[in-house]
Amino acid sequence: MFPNRDATHINYNPKLPADQCYTATYRVLPNKAFWSTTLYGADGYMKSGNSVLNKSNTKLNPDGSFTAYLGSAQACGDKPNRVDISEG
Repeated sequence: MFPNRDATHINYNPKLPADQCYTATYRVLPNKAFWSTTLYGADGYMKSGNSVLNKSNTKLNPDGSFTAYLGSAQACGDKPNRVDISEG
């Protein structure tokens, strides 16, 4: 774990149903460090092996941002940057 001066952790739970597909587009700020977006279940633990987007597995948009697809393969289809979500 990084010290607070070196890392930012933002927690957000919109409490939306897990059977849908949602999208969110994020801007990647210029940096020489590790970044990631990680999805956790209601109990604070990852519920899938497909829960993390980071520099090594994310396809960027032409403007340097990325669009995350949040939901199952059934709900979202075969999309780049898709991560599984769970209830809660």
